[in-house]
Amino acid sequence: MTFPGFEHDSTLPTFPTQDDIFDYLRRYIDHCDLKKYMKFNTVVTNAVPKHPDDFKTKWEVTYCHVQEPMNTTTEDFDAVIVCSGNCVFPNVPPFPGLKDFKGRLLHSRNYRKAKEFRGQTVAVIGSSYSGKDIARQLSDVADKVYIAHIDQPLNTIYPNGNVIEKNYAAQSITNSSLILANREEIEIDSLILCTGYRYRFPFLSEDILSIDDEHVSPLYKHVLHLDYHSLMVITLLRNIATYPISFSMGKFARAVIDGNANLPLKIDMKKDIASEVQWRRANKLVGPRWHYMDTLQWDFDQSLALIGKFDPLPELLQIYWNFVERHRENDFINYWKYDYHMNGNNKIVATKREKSTDFNLPQKVFA
Repeated sequence: MTFPGFEHDSTLPTFPTQDDIFDYLRRYIDHCDLKKYMKFNTVVTNAVPKHPDDFKTKWEVTYCHVQEPMNTTTEDFDAVIVCSGNCVFPNVPPFPGLKDFKGRLLHSRNYRKAKEFRGQTVAVIGSSYSGKDIARQLSDVADKVYIAHIDQPLNTIYPNGNVIEKNYAAQSITNSSLILANREEIEIDSLILCTGYRYRFPFLSEDILSIDDEHVSPLYKHVLHLDYHSLMVITLLRNIATYPISFSMGKFARAVIDGNANLPLKIDMKKDIASEVQWRRANKLVGPRWHYMDTLQWDFDQSLALIGKFDPLPELLQIYWNFVERHRENDFINYWKYDYHMNGNNKIVATKREKSTDFNLPQKVFA
């Protein structure tokens, strides 16, 4: 979560707090003198191409203040870059009986404090980052925490002994319980859905940007609209080094707008898209994983840099990413309590922070 060329405070831990990140963003805005370009508390309600047959068309963008939806303004822009994020619209699976549940029901997007669930029996559905992290926090205050999912069994054992893993899909909900695919019924007080997010672009019509099974198209390299080179999306990719990769996508967008990008012919871009779609289907990277990257992000960055004629991200970032992901997978409870750095022997060292006294773990060194 570092923009190239603008480092975090060197005294911060590897995993800073959300307040630290917010402060970093504010300092970055000041550093780049960006605030004068920003319209806060503003909702974009519509964006349409002025000349639909022109791939370099300008755009009519309509917007309003959040408290004055009827008082709209429309302006013309040379290009539109969508940066509205991918953790906005919660994915709430239509579990039978969900509306009948009488306990507390929420999506992870609305989760704030574990203490709100003190003494309860809580079911967490989903085992990605949010599911694991929320279960860990709840284990300190809840009576029991069930984490139900269909992914690989968890490598990490939760230390308090009150987190119970159920490697089954959720099948249905009653007014007071969760029923799993193996027909086991679990009485619960609260249910937290860690079931991800859906893509939505309410300001763009479906004939401009379509969403089919969470696959957003037609986009070349997940960014550039195939028919409108003045429309780009920097908001889709999941499981990436968010700020650096977004920075590269921004440089790619700038190169396209400036006319400096070495773009292939449209027919070749179509072939590239079709080839990736076929590969992702063959590797089961579909549904919510259509725009999933993880280790694919580095080749993706290289391809953007080649087309946009800029330097790719340094290899060191990839080395750190791979190491921390491996540490996270093997020790989800404790990985965030370490600081990571490269020592003189070109090895990554994970050093336990003194403030983290929950577990007495030794220093770890990885090649």
